[in-house]
Amino acid sequence: MENQQTRYDFIIVGAGPAGCSVARGLAYSNARPSVLLLEAGGENSDPNLRVIGNQFVQFLNPNQTYPYESTPQQHLGDRKIGLTRGKGLGGSSSVNFTAWTLGPRDDWKTMAELTADPAWGWDNALRRWKSLETYHSDVSEVPAGMTKYLDPKREAHGHNGPLHIGFEPKWDEYTTMSMDAWEAHGYPINTDMGNGEFLGISVVPKTMYRGTRATSADLLASAPNNLHIKTTSAVRRVLFDGTTTTGVELIDGTIFNASKEVILSAGALDTPKILMHSGIGPTDQLDKFNIQRIHDNPNVGQNYRDHYHVPLKYGRTEKGDTIAPFFRDKARQAAAMREWELFRTGDYVTNGTNMTMGFFKSEGVLRSKEFADLPNEERERLSQPTIPTYEIAALGITPEYYIAPDTNPPILSILVFVQNSQGLGEVRLASADPSVPLDFSPSFMDHPYDRRVIIESTREVMKVTSGPIFTQGAHPTKPHVDTPLSDSEEDILDFWRNRCGSTWHMSGTCKMGRDEKKDGAVVDTQFQVFGVNGLRVVDMSIMPIIASCHVQSTAYQVGMVAAEKLQAEYGLDGHSL
Repeated sequence: MENQQTRYDFIIVGAGPAGCSVARGLAYSNARPSVLLLEAGGENSDPNLRVIGNQFVQFLNPNQTYPYESTPQQHLGDRKIGLTRGKGLGGSSSVNFTAWTLGPRDDWKTMAELTADPAWGWDNALRRWKSLETYHSDVSEVPAGMTKYLDPKREAHGHNGPLHIGFEPKWDEYTTMSMDAWEAHGYPINTDMGNGEFLGISVVPKTMYRGTRATSADLLASAPNNLHIKTTSAVRRVLFDGTTTTGVELIDGTIFNASKEVILSAGALDTPKILMHSGIGPTDQLDKFNIQRIHDNPNVGQNYRDHYHVPLKYGRTEKGDTIAPFFRDKARQAAAMREWELFRTGDYVTNGTNMTMGFFKSEGVLRSKEFADLPNEERERLSQPTIPTYEIAALGITPEYYIAPDTNPPILSILVFVQNSQGLGEVRLASADPSVPLDFSPSFMDHPYDRRVIIESTREVMKVTSGPIFTQGAHPTKPHVDTPLSDSEEDILDFWRNRCGSTWHMSGTCKMGRDEKKDGAVVDTQFQVFGVNGLRVVDMSIMPIIASCHVQSTAYQVGMVAAEKLQAEYGLDGHSL
């Protein structure tokens, strides 16, 4: 880079979890190929961008995010859905809510079956995650006497990897209360979310340690000198000689050449844009904007999947709440920030930062007509023992604390998520200008199955939150800050229509498959883009299913799988290029 190098063995576009994982895998291989990692955003090097108690602030920081929105959604009151993505080194791992959920083992069984490749199976997936993790769950790092709620087995996790996974050393009372409330209604407590069994309510491990966010940029620390990193380098298109990839062109016109491969890891909303501006995509969209066609593939931008959710907000008593008083006191916040900067301790580490999540099956959904109407293969997949129907999460910090902390009571939000949505959206080319985002059209609440999940899961949450364990801490005059009017189907659906939003787990827009036409695929099972040579996609856009978890762990896994395949194909661990 310092010598104005423009030719590399491999060029990777995008420094999120998948891109950093494949970059690390290639750069550290024995052959030490030259690797260029291009990132459109900046370095995100300020330590204060990693305060774990400031996740909402980071998520709204325009220097760290692309504030994407969907097209107006007619069936959701013409609302535009926020689709924020991370920007800069670390990608969305720099602004997400840090949940480290590996998901159910049956997801990885499905991936191995769909690809006819055992590399995707659970045992191999767990091996890779263990190599990635430094997992902190020792007694000194979590509250004492909590093994009923958290008891991960040391042998199930990694302890020498570049990505720190941790827990808060102090929990607010909402943590155990929410778990006790669900347990009282017959739901199991899962003391280790990383064991592949997955169902139950758990304390959530996070990509953080000692109050400091961990991001995929940590995979690049102390990188060997064959890994070159260039920020503020947005890619316009991939370059070809015929159908053979030769490199990339940046929006500013700079060209970098690749002697081996170009790997797109820009994410499910931006990788399809680069492909289409490079001439790979649906002919009608390319022709509309006078883009020269390299390969007609109508599947580019299709199969858009996402999780979506609503928060049910409950007022809590002032007695015993520590979170609302903190957000009402600017002097206390300033002191807490100073303590974090000096010692990585204090309110910005433990006050309201803990989170519980539950992943559950719904018998009401699995017995429903909407479930019976699904294709046989999908019913079989969703019936597997570890696959959840829906998810809940309990959060003690709420956006209201940043807007009007003095006029709101203490609030506990119970988020309800649709897992395994059957809706399929699309992304479409919107302009000949590569700096203009695509048109994003998710599919929230479109499918009858999704609506049944919404009804049954929300009713179950309303039942649990009406029970004695939950209500004993209710606010005396405002126990319901924002919840459905009743548990009728229409009131629940109306609540969701007006409030549901993306969980920012966009997937599938460059789907992986064994056959381009039969599977509606963009890349093959080796991540290679159909119709051209020397171009791969390695990010969440390749997923043929949406993982039943919070998907940053999936993105890291995708990158690690691809790195292993490239190492083997090019003999990189045998020193051969």
